[in-house]
Amino acid sequence: DFKTYVRTATPGNILRRLAELCMQLQILHKSGKVHMDLKPDNILMIEGSAYLADFGVTMQAKTATGLLNVCPSICPQVPPERIMTCCKGAVKVDALMDSWGLGFIMKECMAVRPQLSPVLAPIVAKVYKPLPRSSVSSALKMLQKALEDPAFK
Repeated sequence: DFKTYVRTATPGNILRRLAELCMQLQILHKSGKVHMDLKPDNILMIEGSAYLADFGVTMQAKTATGLLNVCPSICPQVPPERIMTCCKGAVKVDALMDSWGLGFIMKECMAVRPQLSPVLAPIVAKVYKPLPRSSVSSALKMLQKALEDPAFK
């Protein structure tokens, strides 16, 4: 599983797997869908590559109501705008919800592998925050730039 992978892989390989996830999310978003449940448990590791899994709550990008089916205190991967649906009545379901989930995954990676913090902390600061937050595409660009560093070869 992804959590085990993060504990044992080199920092460069972890960054490459995160970049793979960003690319998969870009494809999903281009199709007009939002995963909405990004977390380490929903990443499959197959032959050294990372794959998004569990598309059970994936939604078409749109304005939606009734998304509050989680407990914020036990689901830190859920973006605040999804939790606030009960107060607002409707929320825009878009790719930025997945940016939050990606930030949560990166935060979990830093907790296990603190040496990733210099690369991941600036990305997390942009995507794991209330709106406005940065996109998955900007996270991917930052990861790709970090991977140019010989330390991650």
